[in-house]
Amino acid sequence: APLEVIVVDNGSGDETPDRLAEHDVRVITNDENLGFPRAANQGIAAATGEFVCVLNNDTEVTRGWLSEMLAVLEQPGVGMVGPRSNRVSGLQGVPNAPGIEEGEAAARWARTWASGRRGESWPATRLVGFCLLARRRLFEEIGGFDEGFGIGNFEDDELGDRVRRAGLALRVADGSVVLHHGGASFAVMED
Repeated sequence: APLEVIVVDNGSGDETPDRLAEHDVRVITNDENLGFPRAANQGIAAATGEFVCVLNNDTEVTRGWLSEMLAVLEQPGVGMVGPRSNRVSGLQGVPNAPGIEEGEAAARWARTWASGRRGESWPATRLVGFCLLARRRLFEEIGGFDEGFGIGNFEDDELGDRVRRAGLALRVADGSVVLHHGGASFAVMED
């Protein structure tokens, strides 16, 4: 099936709307920043495919990232999957990995890391919301992100807890790498 891309423009005050118009993506536009949980839920609600991947705007995907995560999601009892990354809290983060700003060094690291771990995954007690993959029906059954968290922080932990309470596992796809600036959205809001 073709990949449907939905972008939630959460109150951008820059050239983002013009740049999005250059691409074949469906855009949901918010006049102001409604916070990560609410914006993510807008995208989830608009999705029509079997799978939903929530992906932050301060990321860069690498070769094989999605296929690795999909393969893990196909395992029995798995409810939600996340990738490894260079800049993310918790066990999904790889210590001493180069930042995106290091360009080719970060890309080379991602290729090397992923190639040695294709098909590997491990159970997690939490997944960081910068990149999450689940079946759309999971969100229909347990709901999306709790919007009571406002702009964001810890809504991903709470969602993961609900997934686990539903009897499903959280797993990290070790062969999937999504590079992450880390905190870029919150840094912009502080300016």
